[in-house]
This record gives sequence, structure tokens and C-alpha cells, in this order.
Amino acid sequence: MNRDAGVVILGGRLVKTEHRVIALSAVFATGLWGVDAYLDALALGHSEFSPALLVHADVTPHDFWLRIASVAGILTFGVFVARMLKGKHRGEHALRESEERLRQAQKMEAVGTLASGVAHDFSNLLTAIYGYIELARLALPWEHAAIEPLKMAEQACKQAGGVTRSLLMFSRKVEAHRQPLSLGTLIGETIDLLRHMLPASIEMIHEVSSEPPIWVYGDGSQLQQVLMNVAINARDSMPDGGHLRIALRHEPPAEIAQPVGQYGCAIIDVRDNGHGMPEEVRARVFEPFFTTKLRGQGTGLGMAIAHTVVTEHGGNIRVESAVGAGTRVIITLPCCAPPSEVPAQAWQKAGPASQGELILVVEDDDHVRAIMTSSLRSCGYAVLQACDGAQAAEAIAAHRDDVRLIALDIDLPRRSGLSCLEEMRKNGSNTPVIVTTGSVDFPLDDRPWGRTHVLRKPFQMGELTALIGRVLAECPDPAGEQT
Repeated sequence: MNRDAGVVILGGRLVKTEHRVIALSAVFATGLWGVDAYLDALALGHSEFSPALLVHADVTPHDFWLRIASVAGILTFGVFVARMLKGKHRGEHALRESEERLRQAQKMEAVGTLASGVAHDFSNLLTAIYGYIELARLALPWEHAAIEPLKMAEQACKQAGGVTRSLLMFSRKVEAHRQPLSLGTLIGETIDLLRHMLPASIEMIHEVSSEPPIWVYGDGSQLQQVLMNVAINARDSMPDGGHLRIALRHEPPAEIAQPVGQYGCAIIDVRDNGHGMPEEVRARVFEPFFTTKLRGQGTGLGMAIAHTVVTEHGGNIRVESAVGAGTRVIITLPCCAPPSEVPAQAWQKAGPASQGELILVVEDDDHVRAIMTSSLRSCGYAVLQACDGAQAAEAIAAHRDDVRLIALDIDLPRRSGLSCLEEMRKNGSNTPVIVTTGSVDFPLDDRPWGRTHVLRKPFQMGELTALIGRVLAECPDPAGEQT
């Protein structure tokens, strides 16, 4: 037998164990391990140890080892046994933690796969909604009573797009899109949204000003999602109403204990007077899928996503709470330098006016294709349409010398947009292409696509027309489109 095989005495006979343990009498007689050592001990006449160690099969491991230690009468052996048991418990705890991490990783992968699959269809819907909102706003005088609700609907669309991006970032499927942001302005917009979401029984109190601006480098939709998640948790903790206070302040570097950049930190302080949380709940509030809500009322992802977003932005988030004392969430974000010019929306940076150029729109979603066509025609462009990859290839071949630009969706039936683009470039066409996609995996940077740009869904029609204007301005000579 293997000299390292562990054995115990149960019912007067040797039994092999799954752990390496001391071979009872043998260790006292010879200081060695295993069955062979036990036989050596018997040969030396040390069998008197065996009767004292006989135990019943249902004895607990802890009591069993204590009995061995008492029979041995050796302190060092007792210390060894205690260490062995402690090590065994640590190993079991580490195994449980590893299994839990594996389960969480599998859940994250499932969330990422789900979010990636939903992103395309969801982005198409939001793009169409964006477009119809813009058409409605253009059709109404600026003082019309519907203008303000339409603005709120547009803000909600932006927030909905941020939800998808937050899920994708949370599952490491996509990176954030960051730029300098005025945090006071962003929080003000979020508060406007929250006023329409929270019940009238919850009074909102805010201590936020956009002047002087506090600048952070971040993804506006994702940071807005953090505030929404925190506010929704506060709402759920106040079923009978209460107060929700949101405050923003700036702390210069000299007043902050931990090292920060030269511009200091922005502190967002959100407090409610709800029922609060016991410590065991508060300690797990950032765990993915942890929730105290009833089935169907919460996913357990809200605060986990908030933690991921804030951490990815170089900040930190902490929660203070006690039963009956409400909850306080403190978000710290590093500030950045003010931008040289205030970032403008894409629709504010329109290119030159249309000269009636022919645009090919390739899009399988009927709503998105209709709103893109309507918007481009209203700007003076001529438009051809294709609803799948096969139609796109036919239109490209038939109108090769006339089409000035192609707006091409990648995820198409019958033939992918990527295949159409590859064939175009192989055939020598250098017609500008704007790829419109909700996919997170489009490999534009991996291949030499020529005059190709990407417009990520969901997008506003103003973004589309502005980008088309700029692209056409860069290649005004139709003859220059072919190589």
C-alpha cells in the first residue's frame, strides 16, 4: 500500500480515508504515516494503543481527533490536529468561494449573451422612436404644449440606450463612450426624468447647480443610469412616501484624504428616509443578483451595475444604512479639466447643405428604414432603399456610378451587410459607406475598409444627416469615388 494512504480505526478495523490523516497508533509508536507504519508499530509490540482508539462510526471528526490527542498525551500532536482541521476547513471554504465565483461568472456570461442578443433589436426600436420624436418636434411650433413631453420622451430614449450599454459594459462586452460632462447639468436632466417616474408621495429635494460647472470625464448615459438605479432603490424603500435628497459638491485635492488628480473630486450624495437595511443586507448590496425583493420585482443587478460603472470611471461608491434610519449612497468621481469647447450634440454640427445627392439606405427594419428615408428626403437628398443584403448588392451594382453614399446595416437577411461591403471594395468601389449597427462586435478596425464610418444604434436622425453631410464634403468629386 501507499505509505501516504490515510487510515482510521472504526469498529476495530482499518478503514482508508479520503484525506491524508495520521495512522492512529502508528504515529505514536513510529512517527511515520500509513498502513505500513501501523503494521510496523504492531510488530514492535505497540498494539496497546489500538483498543483505546476504538470509536463508533457516527462519531464527529472533531471529537475523533480530540480523542486521538487525549490518548496520545502529546501537546504537539494536539496542535498538529488543530492545524490540520483548520486547514481542512479553509480548503472547504476556498472551494465554496471558487464554486460561487464560477456561478457568478456563468451568470455574467449569460447576462452578456442576453444583452448582446437584445442590443440589435432594442437599438432598432430606439432609433425609430428617436426619429419619430424628431419629426413630431419639427412639425410643431416651439411653444406647443407637446414639445416638453417630447423632450422628456427623447431623454427617456437616451436613458434606455444607456441601460443596454450598462449591461454590456457590466458583462465586459463593450467599452464606455466617454467625454467631458458637466455633472450638474447631467444630474439636473436626471432629476427631471425622476420627477415623472417617482410617485407624488416622494418629495425630491436637490442641492445641485450647473454653475460653476463640475466637469468629469465619463459616459453620460451610464452615469445617469447609476443615479436612476439608486433612486429606484430609494423609491422601493419608501412605499408610503418620504424624502429623496440629491446633492452635488466639489472637493478640491487639498481636502481629500486619498490621492486624486489635480482637479479634485465630485461628490454625489443621495439620501432617503426609507426603512433602511440591516448590516448583513448592506454588506451584500453590490453583489450581482442579490436582492431582497419578491420574485419578479427585482433582478439584483441595479446596484451591481452602479458599482461597476462608477469603478470603471475611476470613482467609488459606498452605502450607509441602518434599519429605521434610511439609506445614504455616496458616489465619488474624479474631476477633469474643462473642455476647450463645450461638447455639442451631433445634430448641432451639421455638414454642408444637400445638393440632391443619391443615398442608398440598406436597412431590414421597416420602421428604421422609413424614418431614415423620410429624414434624408426632408434634407433634400434622393434616396434608394433596400431591405436585405441581396437587394443591396443588386442596387450597388445597378447604380454604381450614381450612388454618392451608402447607409448600410450589417445585420441583414439573405446576405450580410459585411459581405456586401467586402464585395464592393474588392470590385474597386470607394463609395463612402456609413455602417449603422447595434452590434458590439463589428470588426471595422480590423480590416482596410476604405471610406467607411460607423454610426452606432440607437442614433438620432440629426446625427445621421450631420455625418452624411461631413462625409460628402470630404469627397465632393463623384469621379473620385471609383478606384
